[in-house]
Amino acid sequence: MGREIRSSRGGGTGRSRGAGGERVTVVTYCRDSMGPLTTLWVSAEPLRRHGFDLEFVFTDSAMTPLRLIAARWVLFDSVVTLRRGWGPVCCALSALFRRRRAIYWHETEWAIEAARSTAAGFRPLQLIKGLTVRWVMGSPTVRHFHTCRRGCRLLRDTYRAREKRIHHLNECTDSERVLRYALPRAYEPGLFVGVGRAQHRKGVDLFLEIAQRVLAVRPEARFVWIGGFAGGDYSREFLTRRAGELGVEGRVELRGREADPLGTVILAEAFLLPSRDDPLPRVLQEALGLGRESVAFDVGGVPEIVSELDHVVPFGDVAAFAAPLIDRGGRRMSEEDQLLRRRRFRDRFTKEAFASRFERAFRSAWRDRAGKPEDGLTVHELDTLTREP
Repeated sequence: MGREIRSSRGGGTGRSRGAGGERVTVVTYCRDSMGPLTTLWVSAEPLRRHGFDLEFVFTDSAMTPLRLIAARWVLFDSVVTLRRGWGPVCCALSALFRRRRAIYWHETEWAIEAARSTAAGFRPLQLIKGLTVRWVMGSPTVRHFHTCRRGCRLLRDTYRAREKRIHHLNECTDSERVLRYALPRAYEPGLFVGVGRAQHRKGVDLFLEIAQRVLAVRPEARFVWIGGFAGGDYSREFLTRRAGELGVEGRVELRGREADPLGTVILAEAFLLPSRDDPLPRVLQEALGLGRESVAFDVGGVPEIVSELDHVVPFGDVAAFAAPLIDRGGRRMSEEDQLLRRRRFRDRFTKEAFASRFERAFRSAWRDRAGKPEDGLTVHELDTLTREP
């Protein structure tokens, strides 16, 4: 039998603020906060204090569909969960038993297209998985929580999900990892750091091109990329050769995966996020919480994270990305700048802040609709906003 994990400990009921002490069954393919889906794992205890008892069940267990018989609220943590293991069966049973269902989308178009795909030759199971995702997206009874505003609009405009059933719900990071670093903190001038798996989506090849432009003007600069390698054109060997072709070998360090890259990020003059696609990158949230200046392409939910002190540039414009790293004009990051970023992080991207957002989104989806603050708005209501966060 698959392992079941609940957020409650010691039999406490927690304090309910409007949610009525709800038990929410979370269907996921990730165990123990491994993989990309960490928000609900790390926020389980704050959510309990807000009146939500999360019950985690896993798509690799044949007993999981039976757990849904007694469920009331069913939350599929990512659309990929619908395709893993018993995910399609869980989806069908939750509909059959008329459970209140929602999908928490952490994906944008590149991953949604893969999840919807039915092009699998003569593999009936793959066809069923793709059709399950398509059915859920068009269902009139499924709610959709998406981690970023662009994702909300994508579900409506491209995939025709029902507008009033799409809700905005920023995810968070494991904030305790970030807040253990006291600020303000000195940094190393000329140290620029990127973090992420070395793959096309994360833009490590663009990181090398940015380094080339900056080093042509600031030869003392040093670039560090932390993250595992995907292989092929994103293997360590290939990227090292590419660095040599660009003339930056020796000034760009490809470290590979590290258990805790934050110890390096906090030393950086600036954190770089050259992603081609990133719904709401947690590593950018962490750089914000560490008080580091950031430069990122304008993709996904990036504008929802960064502070007014940071730089968001048009996607693919490597020259615009490199410009703020070159033209420092003698400016140095002040203690006040670091603390301002830390305050923004505390306000929006801690576990406690997420628990408050979850409660508001839950109420917006299934409860009263009066007096909602910005988080939890439907995509229709998001379109009425005239300002960015």
